[in-house]
Amino acid sequence: DGVLNLCLPECDPLLQDCDGTDLCIANLDHFLCVLDASGDGGKQNDPCAFENSCDKGLACLPTPVASSACMQDSQGCCSQFCDVSKLEPCPNPDQKCVPRFDPMMPIPPGFEDVGVCRIPA
Repeated sequence: DGVLNLCLPECDPLLQDCDGTDLCIANLDHFLCVLDASGDGGKQNDPCAFENSCDKGLACLPTPVASSACMQDSQGCCSQFCDVSKLEPCPNPDQKCVPRFDPMMPIPPGFEDVGVCRIPA
């Protein structure tokens, strides 16, 4: 009936434990392994349009919250995942490691320490 069901493996964005060159990206309240579509781009602060258009270990964030180091007229910007429990430094001076999930909402088990480098709210 024109419906395509895909079964994609789950993963840990802090470990980037997908097979080969696949990426671990966010999908609602969990993370999935998907094909890397970043090509020659997808590095820290590069523009992005989709979650899988950033390299391994990076997420595609809306540019205004990612960093002033991003191209400000781009739709999104690649920024690294981080571990909030380790207070890891972020690559840009205007970024902090901020929890990926809203702490006021239930956090999916196993992802309590998942953060992303961004401008703090």
